[in-house]
Amino acid sequence: MKYWLIALLVLVYGRLLAQSDSDSGVSLAARHFATINRLCATPAAQLWGCTLAGPVLLVDPVTRRVFANQPDTQGLLQAVGAVYSGKLPLSVNIANTATQWAGVPWTMLMLPLPTDQAEQEKLMAHELFHRVQPALGFAGASPVCDHLDSEAGRMWFRLELAALAAAWRSQDRIRRQHLQRASWFRAWRYQRFPAARQVEEALEWNEGLAEFTGVYVSGIAAQDTSYLPGLADSATVLFPSFARSFAYLTGPVYGMLLSQIRPGWQQVLQAGDRFPALLAKYYQLSKEVPNAARVQAAAKYYAGDRIRQEEAARERQRLKKEKAYWAKLVEGPVLELTFTPKMSVSFNPSQLFPLGEKGTVYPTLTITDKWGRMVVTGDALMHNWQRLFVSTRGLQPNDNTDNGSTIRAADWTLELAAGWTLVPGSRTGDLQLQPPR
Repeated sequence: MKYWLIALLVLVYGRLLAQSDSDSGVSLAARHFATINRLCATPAAQLWGCTLAGPVLLVDPVTRRVFANQPDTQGLLQAVGAVYSGKLPLSVNIANTATQWAGVPWTMLMLPLPTDQAEQEKLMAHELFHRVQPALGFAGASPVCDHLDSEAGRMWFRLELAALAAAWRSQDRIRRQHLQRASWFRAWRYQRFPAARQVEEALEWNEGLAEFTGVYVSGIAAQDTSYLPGLADSATVLFPSFARSFAYLTGPVYGMLLSQIRPGWQQVLQAGDRFPALLAKYYQLSKEVPNAARVQAAAKYYAGDRIRQEEAARERQRLKKEKAYWAKLVEGPVLELTFTPKMSVSFNPSQLFPLGEKGTVYPTLTITDKWGRMVVTGDALMHNWQRLFVSTRGLQPNDNTDNGSTIRAADWTLELAAGWTLVPGSRTGDLQLQPPR
């Protein structure tokens, strides 16, 4: 009787804890939704001439429990008070993003959200923009800017950032001088890397606009005037790689500088407009690209020699890392996964490593596709968003069954859909996917 009573008490206590956790999650979600509603009701949230309000999902990446501010169209979410709750299937990647699920276009936010209120609201507004972005006519292009991981590309980008930070801290004629030099550094970078303009401006017109929206709507730059130049000053710490993340830095700085001289600029955009040209237009900057001597002289205003030395040292480390990635993901035995149109992916944009014509190394990412779900925890090589290569190091025995299987290696876990198997690839030791027969 004694042991039965103890077991009953444990069961009841466990259920109370679960109920408490559930109530806590619902309460927290309700508070976040209230913050979003308040944020969307502010005049700043009308910056694009439309409301940012809409369907929102809050997702716990550990439990995959999801909270929504409205029902879905397929009955997958259940009402819990004023919140709707359910569980996100493994086929849907979890990320801060805009996504389509259960018949609804959502803004998805990962829990926990930032504890700092301004940072939290910045993230909310950034992702709310991505949901309305297609209706506003802005393409969601996310190219990897390989040149911004090179020694020269990084150096001239850091000089541009330094000049932008100095411009933000200045006014009138002095501000224009700093902005003019920033334009020189960018133009000089484009001369060194002819393909840079297209990919940089595409990413800025996606993530850059979204991050500008987050900064503008949250008011974070108005609350702390050192916020934007602080981002530029801390760029190399915040973003180990600029290849896919640089627009998170330039977008808000360019956008806020434009808002100061031409309020509402974002509502009068024309086809082909981009940040550099808009800045030159409204601040009346010269479009002339100076010669090398003048650019080098301008660099001295922003500790150019120190930046050059730092980037030379980083380049030596980068080459060592490149050699290791090449041996692991190009020359070594790999598993090759080919994507279908159903592919979706989530990843950290701040740590990518370009590997030339072979593709880009993603230290971590999650991919779902027709063949199943791949979770990478230790490097994968993405080639043209068509194929993925991961090392077979530490591969455990394949236990394929008709109901699917889970296959693990040192750096990844692959959950195969029913009928899919791994078969030998074109080289000794390589593997590739084989669909159901």
